[in-house]
Amino acid sequence: MSQCYLFDFESGFFLAFLLLLVYEYRILCLILVKA
Repeated sequence: MSQCYLFDFESGFFLAFLLLLVYEYRILCLILVKA
């Protein structure tokens, strides 16, 4: 049970990290387009 919870927590953290990367990439693109 604890292993399953740990796995869910890690996969959720990985997904959040990917979303953050995509979000930062979009902001960089907007800055480049404006410049």
